[in-house]
Amino acid sequence: MSPARTRARPAVWFAIAALSAVACVIAWSTAQRSVDVAPVIEGAPATVTVVYDPQWLALSLLAAAAAGIAVVLGVAGRVCAARG
Repeated sequence: MSPARTRARPAVWFAIAALSAVACVIAWSTAQRSVDVAPVIEGAPATVTVVYDPQWLALSLLAAAAAGIAVVLGVAGRVCAARG
């Protein structure tokens, strides 16, 4: 492998990790919404709760896992390139 390619490959993994992390944040923020809950007892105030969408949560967990794997591969590539 050429030295330029060996140096460029970890950078690609770090870019993939950054994009996956951004996707994770976007999916997580999309997964939650606030909902008004009716009072349980007559005269009690209404409350607000957060409801999560399972598909968006699964996507955010998948994106977080992909980001973690990409970081590990990027660090491994950097270490291998440094050792020569």
